[in-house]
Amino acid sequence: MFKRLLDISLPGLLCAALVVSACHHEPPMSDGGAGDMATGEPDLATPPPVDLAPCNPADPGCPQPDMSKPPGDMNTPPADMVTPPTDMPKPPADMVTPPTDMTMTTDGGRTDMTTPPTDGGRTDMTTPPTDGGSGAGGIGDPCTADTDCKVGGMPTCWKANVLNNTLNPPTPGGYCSAKCTADTDCGSGNKCISLGTDKYCLKGCADAVTCRHSGYACAFIGNGVCYPDTIFDCDPKAGTGTCTEAGTGKAGGCLRGAFEDKGNCQASCAIGPGTCADLGGRKRQCIYYDMTRDGFSDTYKGLICASQVAMPKATGAMCSYLNECVDGDECSPIDGTCRVMCGKSGSPACAMGTCQDDLMSPSGSAGLCR
Repeated sequence: MFKRLLDISLPGLLCAALVVSACHHEPPMSDGGAGDMATGEPDLATPPPVDLAPCNPADPGCPQPDMSKPPGDMNTPPADMVTPPTDMPKPPADMVTPPTDMTMTTDGGRTDMTTPPTDGGRTDMTTPPTDGGSGAGGIGDPCTADTDCKVGGMPTCWKANVLNNTLNPPTPGGYCSAKCTADTDCGSGNKCISLGTDKYCLKGCADAVTCRHSGYACAFIGNGVCYPDTIFDCDPKAGTGTCTEAGTGKAGGCLRGAFEDKGNCQASCAIGPGTCADLGGRKRQCIYYDMTRDGFSDTYKGLICASQVAMPKATGAMCSYLNECVDGDECSPIDGTCRVMCGKSGSPACAMGTCQDDLMSPSGSAGLCR
């Protein structure tokens, strides 16, 4: 059985990759290679690496509840806490000012409490830990100067934008990073991701609460990294998921790109090769994609333009990713084979075989020839 996997990197904005699930008839997409994540190509559209089949919440791969906002029953305080008790409208008279014997510390000569204690060799408490993001100066932590950042071989502060380049997404409050060659250079749980011509450390995440809010989101790159949320432009749970693609003005669907309810709008398309225009320098192809099966209560399903892999597979080849086949084909979740797309209404028709409902699409929508 094929499971849903994701292989997302950041070319321009971000590109997505989706794998075949025999249970849910929805192969994921692949971005086909490393890319540049620094700029804003609206291609980060794929759901996280989770199996679409019902799963045990205790399983690390099972999608977890969205904790980015409180449960409904916590939106307002309990009725008996709305106002203070009537017998406590103000503090007791004897507590308005501190007792006179507490206005200064004259006993024991403890006037040195204005600075951290130096007894017992605890001077190391004046600086943050350097264990990869568990304290100030870790990867992804706020900063205003390189000296604020403590992790990596050459820590750097992205003061206002990714890579300190004003053409890249903004970094509210600053973002500590460092050049790297592998995840191990970045501290526990963090990721070494390609940005432009180099690789840099980004804070790792796997939920909607780890990253700083507002301004950042846990994006589906490298199994989850905290990245500026301005790369996203739509809410995958809003309405029917329909939206307008940035840059082209075409109608499309919102494909989730983060654990938070954030995604990117991709243009809708017609079955067949050559129906999707390039975007941000990347080739795209038309696929059928049902976002309602991804476990996030997302709403879009239909034909949509997806990034094409660098070396697409020919018709009849074995495949694992939804967009791994040549333009005009899609990876079948039934047998993991690249098959020509067709219209279940009869147009376009299959040159060989008959149009089958491998994709479990609505009546008259897309099928695959076999």
